[in-house]
Amino acid sequence: MIRNQEEILSVMKPLMQSCPGNVVDLPAGQRTVTIFETPLIGSAAADDPIFPEYRRPEAIGPEWMSPEEWLPGAAR
Repeated sequence: MIRNQEEILSVMKPLMQSCPGNVVDLPAGQRTVTIFETPLIGSAAADDPIFPEYRRPEAIGPEWMSPEEWLPGAAR
């Protein structure tokens, strides 16, 4: 079981580097291009006060769902 951000990154970084769907081979004589870099990972408590801010139109908007809406009983 993955327990923290460092463990998540230790799994994600090699996956992103080795996934064949994450590279484009350019024409002969040119280099291979990686499409996506390692994703940014963060975490917050389900009741973090930042979450209501995401509903603002200039942020994500009213369609955004809180952790409690996605997963009733989400850890606080």
